[in-house]
Amino acid sequence: MKLVLDTGVLGELCHPRVKAELSQWLDLVAENAGEDSRIYIPEIADYELRRKLIHLVFKGQKDLRRRIPLPVGTVESKSIRRLDELATVFDFLRIGSDTMKRAAQLWAEARCRGRSNTAKEGLDGDVLLAAQALEVGAIVVTYNTPHFEGIVEARSWSDIDPRVV
Repeated sequence: MKLVLDTGVLGELCHPRVKAELSQWLDLVAENAGEDSRIYIPEIADYELRRKLIHLVFKGQKDLRRRIPLPVGTVESKSIRRLDELATVFDFLRIGSDTMKRAAQLWAEARCRGRSNTAKEGLDGDVLLAAQALEVGAIVVTYNTPHFEGIVEARSWSDIDPRVV
């Protein structure tokens, strides 16, 4: 089984107080993974989570207007370090031109079907992640299964038996 982690699930895994159940589930998935099984961290989820984590670091800083811009990659937190670590443990799924083209088509198809459970702008991240999942033939592991309806198979982590991956 191939699994692509959505931003919400990835965020919980990076949180300093990760839910024990989620962590245990992921450990069991990794332990029981067959030869063709993969756990992917899609670049779009990394981006969405990383920008939020960096924003939280900056919000904790005083008077950002006087700060000299930091070089990319120098903002640190436990959660950012964990995100970097997970991207080396699991397969990092980069966004390429083919992904962007497929995502554009998925976005247009979803809008034509009248998909209204997400704001027009919010659909972008979902279709990028869906396009990445489709490229590798994976299920999206998410808390927001309705966001992916009619686009790609999506399930909550708690609905995936970690012993049969």
